[in-house]
Amino acid sequence: MKAETKVTPQGFMNYMRSNYEGMALDNRKDVSSGGFHSVFRNSPSVWHSGGRMYTNERHPGVPSAATHYVAQLRGWLPDAIGAINWFSVEDSSFSVHAPFCSSAARVSKSYSNAVDGADVFSFDSAFWVFNMVANFAYCRYSEVAPLVVSRVAEYEKQFLEAMEAEDKHALDLWAVNQSDAIEFLTAASEARGNDLVHDWLKLYQQLFMDFRNGSTPEGVKRGYAQDWYDRVARETGDRYLIPESVQFGADCDLNDQKLAVLSKNRYFGDTSICGADVV
Repeated sequence: MKAETKVTPQGFMNYMRSNYEGMALDNRKDVSSGGFHSVFRNSPSVWHSGGRMYTNERHPGVPSAATHYVAQLRGWLPDAIGAINWFSVEDSSFSVHAPFCSSAARVSKSYSNAVDGADVFSFDSAFWVFNMVANFAYCRYSEVAPLVVSRVAEYEKQFLEAMEAEDKHALDLWAVNQSDAIEFLTAASEARGNDLVHDWLKLYQQLFMDFRNGSTPEGVKRGYAQDWYDRVARETGDRYLIPESVQFGADCDLNDQKLAVLSKNRYFGDTSICGADVV
């Protein structure tokens, strides 16, 4: 049997971050996904109700993963150059796989024991920084997750492209001095890992600013999914209902004036009760 397409490192990375989107086990559409249709479920994975036992499916892109990697063995190159470990930590759904050469003599500080482990928080640690972004995405999933996944794909694409130039330079060095070639690959891998964690921390900071207090950046619709609002309305009746006299009556202008004042504060954005979306 001949395969329709060749296996690629990026394809494997995408398989590893799958959460069964669009499949029978896609869990984003039921009540357990919450108002932002999240794939994330709190522990424990097994729970009980009414004397019966239930379970949450374990996805390939699972939280609390220690490490995950794709080994790429390129037999047409010298072993010291051809063996690549596309490595990352934490939830593979939101973590970038960075290429580390198998012959590297040093490890990026952010991925090493030189920074504090899982029991001591550190902004210099790949484990903690990837954790920060992933956990932020869990809470505002439908809004934040697509942005993070897109950024992950951008970085992995850049790394794939960078490998071509690195391979060429490493081969040139290999023909003259093999030790120099290994040092070049070591330095490249070392810098890439540290730079990635630094960039990912900046991504978290940007996400925090853009989505704080329920706000969203330009181009991202604010609020819960509509089906969640519909469910709240069904289950709570008139509890949150704005009377029609307020929506369309004589108080309309006054309410809009009040909201216009609040809108000057960036936290509230543009709002209106009368004939427009309410934030």
